[in-house]
Amino acid sequence: MNDYGQDDGLGISFSGMIGVFLTVLGVGVLLWVVVSIYLLFTDNSSFYLIDDLLPAEIVFGDFPDGSIFVPREFFVFGVPLSALSIGGRIGIALLKNGVSLFEKPKKN
Repeated sequence: MNDYGQDDGLGISFSGMIGVFLTVLGVGVLLWVVVSIYLLFTDNSSFYLIDDLLPAEIVFGDFPDGSIFVPREFFVFGVPLSALSIGGRIGIALLKNGVSLFEKPKKN
């Protein structure tokens, strides 16, 4: 017995309900990412842990003429931004798959 696309009396199939859930979840993840990126640049208190872990000077290379230093801000802001970009990609994938499941034609 395959009731993949059968109506439950409300006019929405099980795949449609899963699609709506994934769409709402994807929108929630994307909103969380946008708010976190905004807080990264306005309220730095949530990212002080990374700031405490890094040394004051990050040496990229020692040469006879001197050393090349990497700015700490590259890592302090780069690591959270890369993690949030991964979260954004997950949110976009949830949103795309949720919409495709919701719009999937029903099997009879």
